[in-house]
Amino acid sequence: MDTIIEKAQELIKGRGDGRISVDDIKIILSFNYDSLEKVKALFHIYEKINLTEPAKEELYKHIFKWCDLFETVKNKI
Repeated sequence: MDTIIEKAQELIKGRGDGRISVDDIKIILSFNYDSLEKVKALFHIYEKINLTEPAKEELYKHIFKWCDLFETVKNKI
């Protein structure tokens, strides 16, 4: 299986304007983020690869959802 960063590069290679679209980010977000390295890869994509504004908004929604979930779990422990 491709790494998350390889998948992002594949999604923009030779297509459109070279940015990650909202549909592309949904594919990237479908990966299982079960390790710190995978989460770091997601932030690498955010920082180093061009995303459309709707893709950034979609990514923000997921990051905030994960943060809320983390806080909820942490508070119940």
